[in-house]
Amino acid sequence: MSHSFNSLTELFLVNPSVGDNHGLEVFSVNAAGKVPGVDALTFLTVLYDYNADTGDAHYGNGLDLMLEYKGLSKTTISWRLGRYWADELNDDATRTSLYLAYSF
Repeated sequence: MSHSFNSLTELFLVNPSVGDNHGLEVFSVNAAGKVPGVDALTFLTVLYDYNADTGDAHYGNGLDLMLEYKGLSKTTISWRLGRYWADELNDDATRTSLYLAYSF
C-alpha cells in the first residue's frame, strides 16, 4: 500500500533531523479484511505514530485508508487516502488517489 513506515503521504522518504532529534521510529497498527455483505470489497486501515529515533521529538501521526473492489471481470478499482497530522516536523498533509487496474 505504501512505503515501509511512510504512509501514503510520503513525507518520510529520508530520515528526518530536527536539532538534536535524528532518525525515525514508527509505531503502526493496522486492520484489514472484507467488507461484510460485499465479498469483492476489501479494506485496509493503518494508524501511524512518528517519533525521533534519538531525542524526544514527536513528529506527528498518520492514517491510511484503502478500499479495493475486485468484482468486475479481471478489473480492480481502488481508493486510497493518506492523512498526516504534524507535530514537530512538516505540515499537515492529505493525499488521495483513485485507480483502475486490469489483469490480463
